[in-house]
Amino acid sequence: MLNKRWKDEQAEWDQINQRSMSGDAVAMCDVGWSHHQGLAPTSNPTVYSPPDVPKALKCYELSASKGYSPAAGLLGDIYFYGEGASVPADPEKAKAWLEKVEELTSEDEPEDAYLRGKGMQKLGIIAHRKGEREEAGRRFNESTALMSKHLNGNWGFILPHDPPGLWEFLNAEQEILEDTPKLAQNLNGFAVAPGFKGGLDAAVQLRAFTNRVRSTEANDGEWAVRYQMECLERFDEGGEGAWGVTYLESYMRIMGHPALQSSLRGIASAGLTPKVAVLGSALGNQAVWGSLAFGFQGVGYDVLECAVAKAEEIVGGLKGEAGEAAKERAKFERRDVADGVDMEGVNVVWSNDHEWNEEAQRKVEKIAFEGLQEGGGLVLYRAPLERKLAWREGVRIKVPTSWNPEKTVFLLLK
Repeated sequence: MLNKRWKDEQAEWDQINQRSMSGDAVAMCDVGWSHHQGLAPTSNPTVYSPPDVPKALKCYELSASKGYSPAAGLLGDIYFYGEGASVPADPEKAKAWLEKVEELTSEDEPEDAYLRGKGMQKLGIIAHRKGEREEAGRRFNESTALMSKHLNGNWGFILPHDPPGLWEFLNAEQEILEDTPKLAQNLNGFAVAPGFKGGLDAAVQLRAFTNRVRSTEANDGEWAVRYQMECLERFDEGGEGAWGVTYLESYMRIMGHPALQSSLRGIASAGLTPKVAVLGSALGNQAVWGSLAFGFQGVGYDVLECAVAKAEEIVGGLKGEAGEAAKERAKFERRDVADGVDMEGVNVVWSNDHEWNEEAQRKVEKIAFEGLQEGGGLVLYRAPLERKLAWREGVRIKVPTSWNPEKTVFLLLK
């Protein structure tokens, strides 16, 4: 079976090489990609050739010279991000190749929109790093306008990763939200704060809040540009940012884990309202969802002013009794977690720190462990680093996110 698969791969590889040598630009790019990723077959059925970036560059350059825009885009990315010691980042070369992408694509062609739009975004980042803020803003506005026109919103702009299954998961989320009677019924089985009513009104406001968040992410080009600019101004070598999407169903699956539910019910039975602190709260989902669905207190910390201000604006627009109550329960603060977090009364720390540096991640774990009361939980989108912290229990929960449809989330209980 192995030999047959190898023979098939070898035959396909030979055909691609032949087309490449005949001047086929697409085949040239495919050959370059195989060398780039270490996928070129060898005479050994169990071994692929190691990555060879210089060889890949030559293939991409030949392909781009024949007008193949994806090859120019790959060259732009290589020089924009760098490829370790073999090919350091080179903003001027990146700029030249990204401008080549513009030359080879059309703003009126939907199939070109993602490649062209991401190229414009990177050109804006390069301009911003050179102090050319006006040019950066122009590029960012062009990018969001193009993606909004052809790609159903700004997702390609704010997400730095390829989002596998994004539309399917967003549609599934919308189906859950639209059936508010069923949503209200499904929420009945969760631990809630003492005296919390819930019901249809809470489900309606949960829908309103989530829809407004998704609308901001997808359709608010002005906000997306502010987010990009603030990332560049706030973070060292800030790039496209680290935005990611946790779907409502994923949140409920994590909060609904029996181990965490047991702890939350114990807190509520003692007459206390559970409190969730969200680190890197973005537009406030994990803080507000718990307030609307379960009556919990929520506090979101984020270093970006555009995120905190927009989260407060969205919560401020909630209606009805449930909405007014959520305004009192969910609060946001612009704060760098490295400066410390108020852990008074916090029962759950939800940390969106998967793209933070290791020092910050370790600090999060220590802050949570030292500040949480017995029974409190820490939610991480990564494996814990501080092995010396004596958590009582640790569980893994697999949920879809925009960057991984089968993401393993770690829940640590004190």
